[in-house]
Amino acid sequence: MSAFFKVPPVKINSELREKLSTIYNWAAGQTGGGDELQVVNVLKNIKYRLGFPNIGDSDIDNMYRYVKIRSQAEILEAKARAMEQ
Repeated sequence: MSAFFKVPPVKINSELREKLSTIYNWAAGQTGGGDELQVVNVLKNIKYRLGFPNIGDSDIDNMYRYVKIRSQAEILEAKARAMEQ
């Protein structure tokens, strides 16, 4: 995963590891538990759609925020569907 974002292993701390794990788990969920190639394709697609991050942000920070928002939106959408039934 760190290779996708071009992060050397020596620079990975616990906060960065948590972000990478969250991003990877979300992308794996989007593929239905698919193989790593499918996960990378999901990440590439999201990275392309998000474009360049704001000044001072990294691609990881940008994608992490996106994944957190999408995860919350999915939870809220599921709650709304449950209320409709």
